[in-house]
Amino acid sequence: MPNSLPYSFSESVPVEQPSLNHPASAHPGHLLSLEIAAVIVFLIYRHQAKANQKTRSGIGSVGRRKDAELEAKLLNLCGDYPTALRLLQNCRLRHPGQSRTWYFEKAIWDLERDRH
Repeated sequence: MPNSLPYSFSESVPVEQPSLNHPASAHPGHLLSLEIAAVIVFLIYRHQAKANQKTRSGIGSVGRRKDAELEAKLLNLCGDYPTALRLLQNCRLRHPGQSRTWYFEKAIWDLERDRH
């Protein structure tokens, strides 16, 4: 019976070796691992940037209606953002551990008390 293959098993078959510079030669698992690591690093960086922005701002967009009303009232009484921010920071330093609403109420109460 004739051999249907163009070569016999005893002959060596030339095999093309992949180039090390070719992206297809890299192991797919390594590329996936690098992509996952890059995404994780990006998400951690973004989370920390948002956390830093929230702690720096002191006054920012608030989710609750009462806090938004208190924020508007404080800004109206102070007249400008830097003064309101300074009052809130001083309240936080003097009375640590209180809620955000409490700090707004305290700053407003102090301003109204000092005006009368």
